[in-house]
Amino acid sequence: MSNTKTVREGIDFFETRLWSNRHQTVNQRLSGIYDIYNIDNDNKLETYNAATENLKWLVGRAETKGFRLHALGGGWSLSNVGMTQDYLVNTKQLRLMFSISKDRLVAKYPGKASNLRLVQCGNSITRLNRKLREEKKSIKTSGSSNGQTIAGALSTGTHGSAFNFGAVQEFVIGIHLIVGATRHIWLERKSYPVTKPDFAKKLGAELIRNDQLFNAALVSFGSFGFIHSVMIETDPLFLLEAHRIWLPFNNKLKNSLSSLDFSGLKLPYPDDEKRLIHFETLFNPNGNLKDAIVTVMYKRRFRKDYPHPEREPNEPGLGDGALSVIGRILDRLPTRLTRPSINRSVASEFAEYGPKWGTTGEIFSSETVRGKTLSAAMAVPLTRAEDALEIAFSAHLKHNKLFPGLISLRYVKGSNATLAFTRFPQSKRIAVLEVDSI
Repeated sequence: MSNTKTVREGIDFFETRLWSNRHQTVNQRLSGIYDIYNIDNDNKLETYNAATENLKWLVGRAETKGFRLHALGGGWSLSNVGMTQDYLVNTKQLRLMFSISKDRLVAKYPGKASNLRLVQCGNSITRLNRKLREEKKSIKTSGSSNGQTIAGALSTGTHGSAFNFGAVQEFVIGIHLIVGATRHIWLERKSYPVTKPDFAKKLGAELIRNDQLFNAALVSFGSFGFIHSVMIETDPLFLLEAHRIWLPFNNKLKNSLSSLDFSGLKLPYPDDEKRLIHFETLFNPNGNLKDAIVTVMYKRRFRKDYPHPEREPNEPGLGDGALSVIGRILDRLPTRLTRPSINRSVASEFAEYGPKWGTTGEIFSSETVRGKTLSAAMAVPLTRAEDALEIAFSAHLKHNKLFPGLISLRYVKGSNATLAFTRFPQSKRIAVLEVDSI
């Protein structure tokens, strides 16, 4: 393109005055975008370290010339909280991934080296799922969509719905941060050391082990520096058995929302709570609120002969959340929204299914964004989940307006990350009340 120029090997500059996010909810004026990419080299470590030098060079340029930089991932965020009016750095072409040998780990690291991966920041969740599957591994959780980069997903606290685990950032155990023009660090928790000092030395980085710093940098919206890569813990490849059912919104279900006690509910496997990994309830406030749309998923041992889920690229995925579905509903609705038209679309989009099988990447597979959609979520203590839901319902009834959206409850474990909106004790399960709309 005529307005693109190479400013340094591995860095191009794209002159643009306006940038829009994937959901078309943010239109940010800019001075331009730097595209950073890996320089082809037969040695992966040298390729990686060259990208480190380029990131340091960019930071130094910003310091010298007095402008601001902000890392750009998949453009998935719904607000401008992490934006700047100066320059973005497009990181999506930084997509290296490394296995870790056992001799790089401290003796007291409790996990297996075979489950560790060093993942460069531009890897999307989609690509991560695909590459890990080839190695018979899986990420532990994800959001309902997977167009984000790994750095973007963890930096914004993408929460997912693995209610016995936690949000995306919980499987990150090491962070390579570019913090200045002449300084970059390898950061781990002191309470959970992972690598020997020579690992950081290979990266040319300064090793820091500090719980407070790690928790602050983990969900930081880019404010602690550039995340060049993260060390993640994976699981052996597994399957999800997914079901969607409509249940009456009665006292038994209401009790489960604030206790996760599923006794009395007509779930597919009422006696298999040990393998239940995902529990989500969704409500259409434009309807009569007598029914809840419940999605449950069970973690199963991987086998090769499972029936793979089939869908067209623009059709909903089995794990699609309300935000993805709202865009498709908007596409099909008439210009004038009505309750009957919304209710019919919700009933169609959220038809019952099950059992359906797939890996995490197959169940939570959507990368398609349609329409200008909006989402807001808040974390509340588990015991207050029903109270929060009733407040949302009451607000809707009080205003007596047509609401082109959906309300859902999902569940995760708390996070130690300082700025995570799920910042509750890690031993506690919490409820995430989410409102998705046009």
